[in-house]
Amino acid sequence: MKKVITIILIIIFIFVVAIGALAIKDIIEENKLRDESETLLELTNAEEYDDNKINEVLNRTVTNGNCAKVEKALKEYVKAEYEETKKIRNILENEKIYNVLTPENYKNDGPEFEESLKYIEDSKNTIKEASENLIILMSEEEKLKYIEKQKFNDSTDKDYYLNFYKELINVDENINENDKLEMRKSTDEVILFLDSMKEILEFLKENKNEWNVENNELVFTSEKLSNEFNTLVDKLGEE
Repeated sequence: MKKVITIILIIIFIFVVAIGALAIKDIIEENKLRDESETLLELTNAEEYDDNKINEVLNRTVTNGNCAKVEKALKEYVKAEYEETKKIRNILENEKIYNVLTPENYKNDGPEFEESLKYIEDSKNTIKEASENLIILMSEEEKLKYIEKQKFNDSTDKDYYLNFYKELINVDENINENDKLEMRKSTDEVILFLDSMKEILEFLKENKNEWNVENNELVFTSEKLSNEFNTLVDKLGEE
């Protein structure tokens, strides 16, 4: 009888150790994913994008088991957000948009400014579309779509890793609404800036026979037109 009890105790001990080992393994995997999430956050919030590094992190898998499913959902969401943000940054960080209002461009694309006006309009449309896509992505419903596609063994695992995903992805409706308001405000400011640029070019187009580029400077035939132009430029600087 004593021998049977000893065997049972050994079995219980092995079972407890195995459960403990699995729990420790899960904690290790979760911590690895938290670190990976922090790395992604730092990279995507940097002043300048390191596209190679971001893509390297997005395309790798550092966890196993159920955590790998959460990692997949997290990275698919971040990638969708990153692609839309990159569309906006590619425009705003491109010198081309700021070279539109230069004497060189006035001379090369004026007086009709067909290419410049099209570029401004295309830029506005791209920014508006990307901004709206980002606002959609900020919603709790959209964020959860990525984890809901993943398959877990049972409802207990599903609920546990859903909450873990929410922790990583920051699912908070109040924060989401604030982010949406901030995105709309920033987008409106950029669109207003681009509209002001367009207004300057249309002014030059409308008065195409009243100005010229001389010695790399824009010269008008009258002081009145020169003052009107400067007012438009000043307005742009206030945007």
